[in-house]
Amino acid sequence: MTIRPALRALAIVLVACSALPARADQADQAAVDAFSAAARRGDFQAVHLQLENDSSLANAVDSYGYTALRWAVNGQHRALARHLLAQGADADAVGADGGTPLHGLCHHDDPELAALLLDAGADPRRANRWGRTPVHVAARRNCGRVLALLLERGGDPAAPTREGWTPLHVARKAGHPATAELLLTAGADPEARDNDGKTPADMLYVRPEVGSLDEDAGRAYQGTYALDQGGGFRVWWEDGLLRLEEFAADIMDPIGPDRFLCRQEPWTVTFTRDEAGVPTEIQVDFLRRSVHGKRLDRAEYVGSAKCLECHFAGGPRDPGMTWLAGRHAAAYWRLATDWSEFLAQRRPQYRDMESPIEESRCLLCHVTGWQKPGTLRQAGWARTEGVGCEACHGPGSKYVDEDVMSDREAFLAAGGVIPDQETCRQCHRRPREFDFEAKWDRIAHWPQDETK
Repeated sequence: MTIRPALRALAIVLVACSALPARADQADQAAVDAFSAAARRGDFQAVHLQLENDSSLANAVDSYGYTALRWAVNGQHRALARHLLAQGADADAVGADGGTPLHGLCHHDDPELAALLLDAGADPRRANRWGRTPVHVAARRNCGRVLALLLERGGDPAAPTREGWTPLHVARKAGHPATAELLLTAGADPEARDNDGKTPADMLYVRPEVGSLDEDAGRAYQGTYALDQGGGFRVWWEDGLLRLEEFAADIMDPIGPDRFLCRQEPWTVTFTRDEAGVPTEIQVDFLRRSVHGKRLDRAEYVGSAKCLECHFAGGPRDPGMTWLAGRHAAAYWRLATDWSEFLAQRRPQYRDMESPIEESRCLLCHVTGWQKPGTLRQAGWARTEGVGCEACHGPGSKYVDEDVMSDREAFLAAGGVIPDQETCRQCHRRPREFDFEAKWDRIAHWPQDETK
């Protein structure tokens, strides 16, 4: 009596798995994961070089169940997405969640990238495991330009999720009236009922008035919060706004003490403080459920100016003088030169570049920490420092104190890094053009007290 249901369950699993892209052999999984990680951080050069060696990587599935194209569009890396599609990446590849790159892209209001995927065969009607189509995602995120394009290219304004929610239900529940009007104009049914018999009007949410937040107050919440069930959120302060990122970045506006509302997602975020008044826990209320997480004790980038407070005494091999006299300190500003544009034009994959200094493809190796997604930066950090001290020695907030810096073991225990050849090759990737021994001698330095 129990065999037949078991066989039926197995059949369902096999059918579901047949819709997923083929996963690489286990022996190759590390290479696939490294390739996907490069796509996730927008590392165009690393992806390009790996594809030159193995073109099958374009559609390989990583340990998370996604292709590199999915990660590229999640991060809004346009040039990289275009390059992957040109190399044969499947624009409609189904990931572990049943979604496609188009689902990921709809977290951003980027019609140019959306058109690129649609032109390459992405299906605007495909539903993920929860029944959400790209139209649902764009409606929830208030991505009006992308939503208009999806509807124009065949997206269904009446498609129901597993709960019976149409995109109009989602737009009303998220508090996005302009998006709701766009869906109504496209033919969405205002009387459509979900599985509980509710119409979109029954779900109407009016967003409350929001307050303001200064930098000191905002930075108090900055950190990485790990969820009890796995995954997590990054919270950080940038350009005068407090931001939150899980799948894609959003801005948080204050609506009460330690309480915020996301601008795009219909999420309420509440922080809990410890006895010392420090925010240590987070709760995020989604449309269907709430999740809880705790703040991790992670190092943050402090900026080279903080390092130079001690490491700038003058003399031979002084760390500060060696850095300032070298090419690393000027790495960011070098991107503003005509020479950088000339070099970009010499490489076919970079000929679309208009301004290298604004290009993430360049900033990855010309700015401290740009290669590490999810990094946190304190107020003293600035991209204009180029490739600074922490690019080689790791984020310094936990080892910057003199007592820690003066003790090698304590420095390493606090996350400090003693750089080696592999550190350099994160950016200097072409062995024939990079003589490590010769270059190392040009940047070698040591603390001032060892030169006496």
